[in-house]
Amino acid sequence: MTYFFIALMLTVITHELGHAIAALLNNVPVKVISIGLFKPYLTFKVKKIEFRISPWLVGGYTLLKGEHSLVSGGFLSTKYTTKLIIAFAGILVNLFTSVLIYLYNCQSILKGFSIDFHILKLIIFKQPLLPYITNLVIFNQIKYLNLTLTSVLLLIAVLFNLLPIPALDGAWIWEPMLLKIYKNKSPIILKKLNHLGFVFLLIIQLLIIWYLYK
Repeated sequence: MTYFFIALMLTVITHELGHAIAALLNNVPVKVISIGLFKPYLTFKVKKIEFRISPWLVGGYTLLKGEHSLVSGGFLSTKYTTKLIIAFAGILVNLFTSVLIYLYNCQSILKGFSIDFHILKLIIFKQPLLPYITNLVIFNQIKYLNLTLTSVLLLIAVLFNLLPIPALDGAWIWEPMLLKIYKNKSPIILKKLNHLGFVFLLIIQLLIIWYLYK
């Protein structure tokens, strides 16, 4: 359980840092980096960026200047390609991290991905993991079980965030089009859509937890 928590934190932190670094490289100021959702119980500032630790740790977010309003130098005022670069940077960092783990832990990207995908199928269909994981160790398919857990969470983060749902990174494929259609009203629409997206995702997370533990 301890390592699951560490792996989850690594997944969320690398994802949000990916967004933040991409934004800063494109001259978009970063206002907040939150690990977890809802009201934070710990905050601190580093070079004008507020870091938050929040109670619901299954997720996080990076708040940029001009993310909810059309201001000069803000996120919504940047080019479409820049928005996509910033939006998908978190996914790319998670993917890059998982590739490094595959190469170190499994000696092969393809083998590592296959193992993780099979573990995901076992989890979804509530099949026993112990026999499969035991065989991985016995036949030297992996070096460390804890790294396998991390790569599984990274794979989930990559696949989940590619969905074109508001509040997820995949939505930025189509959300910037609202800027052209609704112009000055678009930030308000985007904000409401993202709030609805967060509610929807929270419900999905609770349903997944209920399904896995019922």
